[in-house]
Amino acid sequence: MADADRRYARFLDLVHEVHDLGSAMGLLEWDQEVMMPPRGVVGRARVRATVAALMHDRMVDDELGGLIAELAAAGPGDPWSAANLREMKRQRDRAVKVPRELVADLAREGSLAQQAWVEARRLDDWARFAPHLARLTDLKRREAEAVGYATEPYDALLDEYEPGARAAALAELFTRLRQGLVPVLDALRGAA
Repeated sequence: MADADRRYARFLDLVHEVHDLGSAMGLLEWDQEVMMPPRGVVGRARVRATVAALMHDRMVDDELGGLIAELAAAGPGDPWSAANLREMKRQRDRAVKVPRELVADLAREGSLAQQAWVEARRLDDWARFAPHLARLTDLKRREAEAVGYATEPYDALLDEYEPGARAAALAELFTRLRQGLVPVLDALRGAA
């Protein structure tokens, strides 16, 4: 096995560890929403914070960063490897900007907020959820500041799920959609 192949295999091993931790996080979230007794939320929030922090540690690890740099400099030969490398570099570059504590706080508060939302919905008492929403909003603002943005804080958050998208472009898209859909809805209402 050539040295470049060994480095890429090691890169994949590290990527799989990150993805495995992400899968564990998804399982914890699913269990909380489907099976977990409500009184388990504080413990689950702690576990999710720990797993999120471990995942972050793996993502920002110097070994992964070094392999990404070496492999990018060598130029992976096939399109799949190039895409894997490009996407992991994008995710890692973002992760390096966000403090570990913030990652853990987001996971912890996400669990607590989920349970508060379930209770607020069940009791039709949205005031129960308000403090959690305020904390999540504050944490997401801190995340946007850590990641950085040119003009709109939401751009930093949007980029995680829709790379390169900007809030201004989405606002324009929704305006065009509204202009096209409102007449259709008005016509449908009139036909009823």
